Amino acid sequence: MICEGCHNEGLLKCAKCIDFGLSTRIGRYCSRECQIGCYERHKVLHTFLKIIGTRHSDKRYSCGTTVALALYELALQRLPSTLVINNKSLSVYFFGCKIGFECDHSPADFDMLKFLLDKLKMALFPTLEKLDVVFSGFNMDIGDTTVTQGNVSIRYIRSSCQSLCSSLTFSNAVCVLMNPGFSSYLNEWEEAMNHLVGLNVPTICTGYTHIGDRLTIDAVQDERILRTYFLANILVPTTKNPCFCIDTRIPNILKNGFYYVFQGKQGSGAVGLTKEDLMCTIQVAFLQDLEYSSMQFESNGRLSSNCKKALQLIDAGNCPFPRNYSTKQVDDFIMHNQL
Repeated sequence: MICEGCHNEGLLKCAKCIDFGLSTRIGRYCSRECQIGCYERHKVLHTFLKIIGTRHSDKRYSCGTTVALALYELALQRLPSTLVINNKSLSVYFFGCKIGFECDHSPADFDMLKFLLDKLKMALFPTLEKLDVVFSGFNMDIGDTTVTQGNVSIRYIRSSCQSLCSSLTFSNAVCVLMNPGFSSYLNEWEEAMNHLVGLNVPTICTGYTHIGDRLTIDAVQDERILRTYFLANILVPTTKNPCFCIDTRIPNILKNGFYYVFQGKQGSGAVGLTKEDLMCTIQVAFLQDLEYSSMQFESNGRLSSNCKKALQLIDAGNCPFPRNYSTKQVDDFIMHNQL
Protein backbone atom coordinates (compact mmCIF):
# COMPACT_ATOMS: atom_id res chain seq x y z
CA MET A 1 0.00 0.00 0.00
CA ILE A 2 1.32 3.46 -0.96
CA CYS A 3 1.39 6.55 1.25
CA GLU A 4 -0.65 9.38 -0.30
CA GLY A 5 1.95 11.91 0.83
CA CYS A 6 5.36 10.55 -0.10
CA HIS A 7 4.58 7.31 -2.00
CA ASN A 8 6.50 5.22 0.51
CA GLU A 9 4.82 2.26 2.20
CA GLY A 10 1.58 3.33 3.89
CA LEU A 11 0.80 1.33 7.00
CA LEU A 12 -1.68 3.79 8.57
CA LYS A 13 -5.27 3.91 7.29
CA CYS A 14 -7.71 6.83 7.35
CA ALA A 15 -10.60 5.88 9.68
CA LYS A 16 -13.18 7.78 7.63
CA CYS A 17 -12.13 5.97 4.45
CA ILE A 18 -12.77 2.67 6.27
CA ASP A 19 -16.22 3.92 7.30
CA PHE A 20 -17.01 4.93 3.71
CA GLY A 21 -16.01 1.47 2.46
CA LEU A 22 -13.28 2.80 0.18
CA SER A 23 -10.62 0.74 -1.52
CA THR A 24 -7.89 -0.41 0.87
CA ARG A 25 -5.45 1.43 -1.42
CA ILE A 26 -6.98 4.84 -0.61
CA GLY A 27 -6.26 6.80 2.58
CA ARG A 28 -2.91 5.17 3.35
CA TYR A 29 -0.10 7.03 5.10
CA CYS A 30 3.37 6.24 6.37
CA SER A 31 3.11 8.71 9.26
CA ARG A 32 0.85 11.17 11.02
CA GLU A 33 2.86 14.00 9.44
CA CYS A 34 2.08 12.77 5.90
CA GLN A 35 -1.60 12.43 6.78
CA ILE A 36 -1.74 16.02 8.03
CA GLY A 37 0.11 17.21 4.91
CA CYS A 38 -2.51 15.59 2.66
CA TYR A 39 -5.51 16.65 4.74
CA GLU A 40 -6.83 19.52 2.57
CA ARG A 41 -6.80 17.40 -0.58
CA HIS A 42 -8.01 14.21 1.07
CA LYS A 43 -10.98 15.81 2.83
CA VAL A 44 -12.42 16.65 -0.62
CA LEU A 45 -12.85 12.92 -1.07
CA HIS A 46 -14.82 12.70 2.18
CA THR A 47 -16.99 15.65 1.12
CA PHE A 48 -18.29 14.13 -2.09
CA LEU A 49 -18.67 10.70 -0.48
CA LYS A 50 -20.95 12.28 2.14
CA ILE A 51 -23.01 13.82 -0.67
CA ILE A 52 -23.33 10.62 -2.69
CA GLY A 53 -24.27 8.80 0.51
CA THR A 54 -27.58 10.67 0.44
CA ARG A 55 -28.03 10.38 -3.34
CA HIS A 56 -27.64 6.71 -4.19
CA SER A 57 -30.75 6.97 -6.37
CA ASP A 58 -29.24 9.91 -8.31
CA LYS A 59 -27.59 8.39 -11.36
CA ARG A 60 -25.85 11.60 -12.41
CA TYR A 61 -23.97 12.02 -9.14
CA SER A 62 -23.04 8.34 -9.16
CA CYS A 63 -21.43 8.76 -12.58
CA GLY A 64 -19.61 11.99 -11.69
CA THR A 65 -18.31 10.90 -8.31
CA THR A 66 -17.21 7.52 -9.69
CA VAL A 67 -15.03 9.31 -12.26
CA ALA A 68 -13.52 11.49 -9.51
CA LEU A 69 -12.91 8.52 -7.20
CA ALA A 70 -11.30 6.36 -9.90
CA LEU A 71 -9.02 9.24 -10.93
CA TYR A 72 -8.11 9.84 -7.28
CA GLU A 73 -7.07 6.20 -6.91
CA LEU A 74 -5.19 6.36 -10.20
CA ALA A 75 -3.28 9.40 -8.89
CA LEU A 76 -2.04 7.38 -5.90
CA GLN A 77 -0.05 5.30 -8.38
CA ARG A 78 1.09 8.50 -10.10
CA LEU A 79 -1.12 9.71 -12.94
CA PRO A 80 -0.21 8.38 -16.41
CA SER A 81 1.93 10.68 -18.53
CA THR A 82 -1.11 11.27 -20.75
CA LEU A 83 -2.77 13.18 -17.85
CA VAL A 84 -1.00 16.41 -16.94
CA ILE A 85 -1.73 17.71 -13.43
CA ASN A 86 -1.08 21.35 -14.32
CA ASN A 87 -3.18 21.53 -17.48
CA LYS A 88 -6.06 24.01 -17.50
CA SER A 89 -8.55 21.69 -19.22
CA LEU A 90 -9.58 18.06 -18.99
CA SER A 91 -11.64 16.09 -21.51
CA VAL A 92 -13.98 13.34 -20.31
CA TYR A 93 -15.45 11.09 -23.00
CA PHE A 94 -18.41 8.89 -22.07
CA PHE A 95 -19.01 6.11 -24.61
CA GLY A 96 -22.03 3.80 -24.89
CA CYS A 97 -24.32 6.30 -23.15
CA LYS A 98 -28.06 6.30 -22.70
CA ILE A 99 -30.17 9.37 -22.06
CA GLY A 100 -31.56 8.86 -18.58
CA PHE A 101 -28.44 7.39 -17.00
CA GLU A 102 -25.10 9.04 -17.76
CA CYS A 103 -26.90 12.20 -18.84
CA ASP A 104 -30.38 13.71 -19.16
CA HIS A 105 -29.76 16.33 -21.88
CA SER A 106 -30.95 18.92 -19.36
CA PRO A 107 -29.50 21.60 -17.04
CA ALA A 108 -29.09 18.86 -14.42
CA ASP A 109 -26.10 17.56 -16.41
CA PHE A 110 -24.28 20.82 -15.74
CA ASP A 111 -24.98 20.55 -12.00
CA MET A 112 -23.21 17.20 -11.84
CA LEU A 113 -20.32 18.23 -14.09
CA LYS A 114 -19.69 21.51 -12.25
CA PHE A 115 -19.56 19.46 -9.06
CA LEU A 116 -17.06 17.12 -10.74
CA LEU A 117 -14.94 20.05 -12.00
CA ASP A 118 -14.86 21.59 -8.54
CA LYS A 119 -13.81 18.36 -6.79
CA LEU A 120 -11.17 17.45 -9.41
CA LYS A 121 -9.66 20.93 -9.10
CA MET A 122 -9.50 20.69 -5.30
CA ALA A 123 -8.25 17.10 -5.07
CA LEU A 124 -6.14 16.44 -8.16
CA PHE A 125 -5.74 19.21 -10.74
CA PRO A 126 -5.09 22.56 -8.99
CA THR A 127 -4.91 24.59 -12.23
CA LEU A 128 -7.98 22.99 -13.83
CA GLU A 129 -10.36 25.60 -15.22
CA LYS A 130 -12.37 23.89 -17.94
CA LEU A 131 -14.12 20.55 -18.42
CA ASP A 132 -14.92 19.33 -21.94
CA VAL A 133 -17.37 16.42 -21.86
CA VAL A 134 -18.77 14.21 -24.61
CA PHE A 135 -21.77 11.92 -24.07
CA SER A 136 -22.02 9.50 -27.00
CA GLY A 137 -23.72 6.25 -27.90
CA PHE A 138 -26.06 4.56 -30.35
CA ASN A 139 -28.93 4.97 -27.88
CA MET A 140 -28.63 8.75 -27.70
CA ASP A 141 -31.94 9.85 -29.18
CA ILE A 142 -30.76 13.36 -30.05
CA GLY A 143 -28.65 14.82 -32.82
CA ASP A 144 -25.16 16.29 -32.48
CA THR A 145 -25.57 19.14 -29.98
CA THR A 146 -23.00 21.20 -28.07
CA VAL A 147 -23.98 23.26 -25.03
CA THR A 148 -21.67 25.42 -22.92
CA GLN A 149 -22.33 26.85 -19.48
CA GLY A 150 -19.53 28.61 -17.65
CA ASN A 151 -16.43 26.42 -17.60
CA VAL A 152 -18.23 23.26 -18.71
CA SER A 153 -18.81 22.30 -22.33
CA ILE A 154 -21.03 19.29 -23.20
CA ARG A 155 -21.40 17.61 -26.55
CA TYR A 156 -24.20 15.08 -27.06
CA ILE A 157 -23.85 12.84 -30.09
CA ARG A 158 -25.32 9.62 -31.42
CA SER A 159 -22.29 7.69 -32.62
CA SER A 160 -20.22 4.58 -32.10
CA CYS A 161 -17.00 4.85 -30.13
CA GLN A 162 -14.74 3.92 -33.04
CA SER A 163 -16.46 6.34 -35.44
CA LEU A 164 -16.27 9.26 -33.04
CA CYS A 165 -12.70 8.81 -31.84
CA SER A 166 -11.12 10.17 -35.03
CA SER A 167 -12.68 13.60 -34.30
CA LEU A 168 -11.63 13.76 -30.63
CA THR A 169 -8.42 15.00 -29.01
CA PHE A 170 -6.94 12.64 -26.45
CA SER A 171 -4.37 14.96 -24.92
CA ASN A 172 -5.22 15.20 -21.21
CA ALA A 173 -8.32 13.08 -21.59
CA VAL A 174 -10.01 10.17 -19.84
CA CYS A 175 -12.60 7.78 -21.32
CA VAL A 176 -15.53 6.35 -19.36
CA LEU A 177 -17.70 3.25 -19.95
CA MET A 178 -20.58 2.92 -17.50
CA ASN A 179 -21.93 -0.63 -17.07
CA PRO A 180 -20.89 -1.97 -20.52
CA GLY A 181 -21.49 -5.63 -19.58
CA PHE A 182 -18.78 -7.17 -21.76
CA SER A 183 -19.74 -10.78 -20.94
CA SER A 184 -23.27 -10.22 -22.29
CA TYR A 185 -22.42 -7.84 -25.13
CA LEU A 186 -18.95 -8.95 -26.21
CA ASN A 187 -19.71 -8.90 -29.94
CA GLU A 188 -21.29 -5.45 -29.72
CA TRP A 189 -18.27 -4.01 -27.88
CA GLU A 190 -15.44 -5.92 -29.59
CA GLU A 191 -14.52 -3.41 -32.30
CA ALA A 192 -14.81 -0.46 -29.92
CA MET A 193 -12.67 -2.11 -27.23
CA ASN A 194 -9.91 -3.02 -29.65
CA HIS A 195 -9.95 0.63 -30.68
CA LEU A 196 -9.91 2.00 -27.11
CA VAL A 197 -7.10 -0.32 -26.00
CA GLY A 198 -5.09 0.86 -28.99
CA LEU A 199 -5.61 4.54 -28.11
CA ASN A 200 -3.57 4.23 -24.89
CA VAL A 201 -5.92 6.55 -22.95
CA PRO A 202 -6.89 6.02 -19.27
CA THR A 203 -10.34 4.43 -19.37
CA ILE A 204 -12.67 4.03 -16.39
CA CYS A 205 -15.17 1.15 -16.49
CA THR A 206 -17.98 0.23 -14.11
CA GLY A 207 -20.56 -2.56 -13.90
CA TYR A 208 -23.47 -4.25 -12.17
CA THR A 209 -23.14 -6.20 -8.94
CA HIS A 210 -25.42 -7.36 -6.13
CA ILE A 211 -25.73 -5.49 -2.85
CA GLY A 212 -23.40 -7.10 -0.31
CA ASP A 213 -19.76 -7.76 0.46
CA ARG A 214 -19.19 -10.18 -2.43
CA LEU A 215 -18.84 -8.68 -5.91
CA THR A 216 -20.96 -10.49 -8.49
CA ILE A 217 -22.37 -10.29 -12.05
CA ASP A 218 -20.12 -8.03 -14.21
CA ALA A 219 -17.48 -7.82 -11.47
CA VAL A 220 -16.47 -11.46 -11.93
CA GLN A 221 -16.22 -11.10 -15.72
CA ASP A 222 -15.39 -7.71 -17.20
CA GLU A 223 -11.83 -7.03 -16.03
CA ARG A 224 -10.87 -10.63 -16.84
CA ILE A 225 -12.24 -10.25 -20.38
CA LEU A 226 -10.27 -7.05 -20.95
CA ARG A 227 -7.10 -8.52 -19.48
CA THR A 228 -7.14 -11.96 -21.13
CA TYR A 229 -8.88 -11.30 -24.45
CA PHE A 230 -8.24 -7.65 -25.34
CA LEU A 231 -4.89 -7.71 -23.46
CA ALA A 232 -5.66 -4.38 -21.80
CA ASN A 233 -3.15 -3.05 -19.28
CA ILE A 234 -5.05 -2.79 -15.97
CA LEU A 235 -3.98 0.20 -13.84
CA VAL A 236 -6.62 -0.08 -11.09
CA PRO A 237 -8.12 -3.55 -10.51
CA THR A 238 -11.82 -4.24 -9.92
CA THR A 239 -12.73 -2.24 -6.82
CA LYS A 240 -15.97 -1.96 -4.86
CA ASN A 241 -17.52 1.46 -5.47
CA PRO A 242 -19.17 3.42 -2.62
CA CYS A 243 -20.52 5.81 -5.29
CA PHE A 244 -22.91 3.17 -6.64
CA CYS A 245 -26.40 3.85 -7.97
CA ILE A 246 -29.37 1.79 -6.76
CA ASP A 247 -31.19 0.10 -9.65
CA THR A 248 -34.82 0.64 -8.71
CA ARG A 249 -36.02 -1.81 -11.39
CA ILE A 250 -34.31 -4.90 -9.96
CA PRO A 251 -34.05 -5.72 -6.22
CA ASN A 252 -30.55 -6.08 -4.73
CA ILE A 253 -28.77 -4.85 -7.87
CA LEU A 254 -26.40 -1.87 -8.07
CA LYS A 255 -25.30 0.08 -11.13
CA ASN A 256 -21.73 1.37 -10.98
CA GLY A 257 -21.24 -1.17 -8.19
CA PHE A 258 -17.51 -1.38 -8.91
CA TYR A 259 -14.89 0.35 -11.06
CA TYR A 260 -11.54 -0.43 -12.62
CA VAL A 261 -9.18 1.49 -14.92
CA PHE A 262 -7.14 0.36 -17.90
CA GLN A 263 -4.80 2.10 -20.30
CA GLY A 264 -3.23 0.72 -23.43
CA LYS A 265 -2.10 -2.81 -24.13
CA GLN A 266 0.09 -5.29 -22.27
CA GLY A 267 3.64 -5.91 -23.47
CA SER A 268 4.45 -7.50 -26.82
CA GLY A 269 4.99 -10.93 -25.24
CA ALA A 270 1.39 -11.19 -23.97
CA VAL A 271 -0.84 -13.75 -25.70
CA GLY A 272 -4.61 -13.41 -25.49
CA LEU A 273 -7.27 -16.09 -25.28
CA THR A 274 -9.03 -17.23 -28.42
CA LYS A 275 -12.70 -16.32 -28.73
CA GLU A 276 -13.62 -19.97 -28.12
CA ASP A 277 -11.52 -20.25 -24.96
CA LEU A 278 -12.84 -16.92 -23.73
CA MET A 279 -16.47 -18.02 -24.15
CA CYS A 280 -15.77 -21.19 -22.15
CA THR A 281 -14.19 -19.13 -19.37
CA ILE A 282 -17.13 -16.69 -19.35
CA GLN A 283 -19.67 -19.54 -19.15
CA VAL A 284 -17.97 -21.14 -16.15
CA ALA A 285 -17.62 -17.84 -14.29
CA PHE A 286 -21.25 -17.00 -15.05
CA LEU A 287 -22.51 -20.34 -13.70
CA GLN A 288 -20.40 -20.05 -10.55
CA ASP A 289 -21.77 -16.59 -9.92
CA LEU A 290 -25.36 -17.61 -10.68
CA GLU A 291 -25.09 -20.62 -8.37
CA TYR A 292 -24.15 -18.27 -5.52
CA SER A 293 -26.52 -15.36 -6.26
CA SER A 294 -29.61 -17.51 -6.96
CA MET A 295 -29.41 -18.88 -3.42
CA GLN A 296 -28.11 -15.76 -1.68
CA PHE A 297 -30.58 -13.28 -3.14
CA GLU A 298 -33.48 -15.34 -4.49
CA SER A 299 -33.46 -18.50 -2.34
CA ASN A 300 -33.86 -20.42 -5.60
CA GLY A 301 -32.51 -23.86 -4.78
CA ARG A 302 -33.54 -25.43 -8.09
CA LEU A 303 -31.62 -22.84 -10.12
CA SER A 304 -28.57 -23.07 -7.86
CA SER A 305 -28.62 -26.88 -8.14
CA ASN A 306 -28.90 -26.68 -11.94
CA CYS A 307 -25.86 -24.41 -12.09
CA LYS A 308 -23.87 -26.80 -9.90
CA LYS A 309 -24.78 -29.77 -12.10
CA ALA A 310 -23.88 -27.86 -15.27
CA LEU A 311 -20.47 -27.03 -13.79
CA GLN A 312 -19.91 -30.68 -12.92
CA LEU A 313 -20.80 -31.71 -16.48
CA ILE A 314 -18.44 -29.11 -17.94
CA ASP A 315 -15.66 -30.32 -15.64
CA ALA A 316 -16.29 -33.89 -16.88
CA GLY A 317 -16.08 -32.75 -20.51
CA ASN A 318 -19.83 -33.07 -21.17
CA CYS A 319 -21.04 -29.47 -21.44
CA PRO A 320 -24.87 -29.55 -21.62
CA PHE A 321 -25.08 -26.58 -24.03
CA PRO A 322 -23.02 -25.32 -27.00
CA ARG A 323 -19.71 -23.77 -25.94
CA ASN A 324 -20.36 -20.67 -28.07
CA TYR A 325 -23.46 -19.73 -26.05
CA SER A 326 -23.57 -16.20 -24.66
CA THR A 327 -24.36 -15.68 -20.97
CA LYS A 328 -27.93 -14.77 -21.95
CA GLN A 329 -28.30 -18.10 -23.78
CA VAL A 330 -26.72 -20.02 -20.90
CA ASP A 331 -29.08 -18.28 -18.47
CA ASP A 332 -32.10 -19.21 -20.59
CA PHE A 333 -30.92 -22.83 -20.87
CA ILE A 334 -30.33 -23.19 -17.13
CA MET A 335 -33.66 -21.57 -16.31
CA HIS A 336 -35.74 -23.84 -18.57
CA ASN A 337 -33.98 -27.22 -18.44
CA GLN A 338 -33.70 -29.58 -15.48
CA LEU A 339 -30.26 -31.20 -15.36
